[in-house]
Amino acid sequence: MFSNSKQKTIVGLDIEAGSIAASEVTANGNVRVTRHGISPLAPGVFREGEVADSEALGETLKELFAEHKLSKSVRLGIANQRIAVRTLHLPAIDNADELETAIRFQAQEHVPMPLDQAVLDWEVVGHRTGEGGERRVEVVVVAARRDMAAELSSPLLPQAS
Repeated sequence: MFSNSKQKTIVGLDIEAGSIAASEVTANGNVRVTRHGISPLAPGVFREGEVADSEALGETLKELFAEHKLSKSVRLGIANQRIAVRTLHLPAIDNADELETAIRFQAQEHVPMPLDQAVLDWEVVGHRTGEGGERRVEVVVVAARRDMAAELSSPLLPQAS
């Protein structure tokens, strides 16, 4: 995620039912926390891992980022019942487009939601040799309901004036 070639600054967010915590991390060969902040959330803004009031969440985020002068480059982790994480074991495919097609095809079988209603991401995490000597890849696939991801990310996006 961080390279030694140039400085990168990223803010990680943790949104819970009662608060939002943000930590800004800068990497330039070394990784260090440069800024951080926490803000309370009003009751009912965030329930059961999902946004219930995106306007209130957006206002709280704006205030938190302004008060602590946080970077606009954000990484948000999501954990709730509308996320699926699966590990796929596939034949090794050298062509990136063909590998993506194979992953999407297999994901349809293993992810418990229609892929046309999901945001899908994946990462090759390992290479193996199968029992017959064939090359194999291990791929972690993450799918999130598109509507839920949009609700969480919309308060983070710049608003048109």
